[in-house]
Amino acid sequence: KYEATHLQAPNFSFKLTARKFQAANYVNKPLNLSKVRHIINAAEPVDEESIQAFYKAFGPFGLKNVIFPTYGLAEHTVFVCSGGTQIISVRKATLEMDGKVQILGDDDQGKHDETVSRLVGCGYPARQGVDVRIVDHD
Repeated sequence: KYEATHLQAPNFSFKLTARKFQAANYVNKPLNLSKVRHIINAAEPVDEESIQAFYKAFGPFGLKNVIFPTYGLAEHTVFVCSGGTQIISVRKATLEMDGKVQILGDDDQGKHDETVSRLVGCGYPARQGVDVRIVDHD
């Protein structure tokens, strides 16, 4: 629909996207990635397995060899918020499958197993007047 040409994401997202992608959902829905010219995989370390899994999943949809491992040290160039102290426990499957945060009750907050993700808050914008928005949650 938008014919994006340049994309960027952290390393983990390539493996996660490849694992979650279901090609069968695109039989009657076109997915054309042939216009993509440059993808930044920004992480330390960059994992070859993540890149290869992404190519294997999306190569059949026209994705060429366009992933470029990058080290950007973003924390030294971009600053949105800081001072986070809150940690919450959420149901991992609900977050990954439904894209929703299901905060666990007080009894389960300290639970540490494969069904729970612990999310650390990053704080608040440092300057007055900073407006942080999720523009399109889909």
